[in-house]
Amino acid sequence: MRTIEFKTDKVLFSRGDELSNIYYIMNGEAIIDINSKKYSITNACLGEWLLIDMPSQETVTVKNGTKLLEFSIEEMRLLDRESDILMKIFKSVTEKLLYYDEILSRGVDTQKAMETFFDLHEKYIIKTSDTVEKFNSVKLSLKMGNVSQAEKIFSSIDRSGLDSDFQDEYEVLKITVKFFKDRFEAVELFNELDSHSFSKRLSYQYLQQLISGGKNTLINLYGTSGIHLPSKTVIIIEGEEDERKGYLLLKGNLKVGRYSSGVQKLMSIIQKGEIFGESAIFSKPTRLATVFTDMPCDIIPLSSETIKAMLKEDFELGLRIIRNQLKRVSFVNELVSYLQIKDKEERIKVIVEKFIARFVEAGVTVTELASLCNVNIVELKQITDAHGIKINSIGKFTIE
Repeated sequence: MRTIEFKTDKVLFSRGDELSNIYYIMNGEAIIDINSKKYSITNACLGEWLLIDMPSQETVTVKNGTKLLEFSIEEMRLLDRESDILMKIFKSVTEKLLYYDEILSRGVDTQKAMETFFDLHEKYIIKTSDTVEKFNSVKLSLKMGNVSQAEKIFSSIDRSGLDSDFQDEYEVLKITVKFFKDRFEAVELFNELDSHSFSKRLSYQYLQQLISGGKNTLINLYGTSGIHLPSKTVIIIEGEEDERKGYLLLKGNLKVGRYSSGVQKLMSIIQKGEIFGESAIFSKPTRLATVFTDMPCDIIPLSSETIKAMLKEDFELGLRIIRNQLKRVSFVNELVSYLQIKDKEERIKVIVEKFIARFVEAGVTVTELASLCNVNIVELKQITDAHGIKINSIGKFTIE
């Protein structure tokens, strides 16, 4: 670990360079150059690509008078203010994602986006639906220690109107509420649940942790503030002025699209373990894209305070989340570069073959992929058929 002072502007590392250390800007600034677009960064970290053993994806120039703290991954674990360092790394990664957001997102119109989305996607709901809100209110009341209020809200939930997925969530929440009033009865009810059917549910894992006294940071955070969403849910709508928060996806896969122009445009895929909507945490509360899911999923709302507390409590968890975000930056970087391939056939072939696993997991349709690749459906099918890429009867990609 050492301090480096710069007397002149200097390139610290270039795109493609192998990295051996990470740098914290103690004072001064650095210029990040990604695909010839430059932006300034201060009070942040550089060289995060080392965390996922990747060469640098950018060129970094340090300005005259800047002072850096240089350290290895091993030394980072020993820093007195390690949680602050992780927060600065997280913020630096968010800046990279914001760069791609601005490339892919031009001019948002919330009303037009909503009209277009719901014209194309029947029977989708917004995450603020009555059922979801009531489930969340029960959790919040328990978190605040108001068990009677939690019971009152829970009793207002109409179980008969719930689908099978939320029927199971209802059962777990009922026992969770009971736990805070009668632990012994709650344990008996918990033991009656079919563990084979419920064990993959995060709500079940939280209840199990309450009973056993476990201390998994993410499970505890999900149990007190996490949100279980049904299939066909819109989580973020482009253009809306949301609170300064992002979300951590714990289970499921999400699609990111644009609809402000009056047509559908798939932009990206979000996988479990990744944070989305993160730009609102630090600087841009206006949402640049629409995020939705075709399958049930679990998310945790994250404010800057929540992230700081999480990183302070569990350093290894924070490191894992940052690595997931860097992998997402790498994915988007690759995707943007492939979208610039001029030959349609080559563009589609490369994108599908490279990301087929993501497309299958997220349930990407032929229509959505055509919008992503900037081609029409007929062209897309001709090329996918020619290269043996399988599509099922409902227009989704499959892997045999």
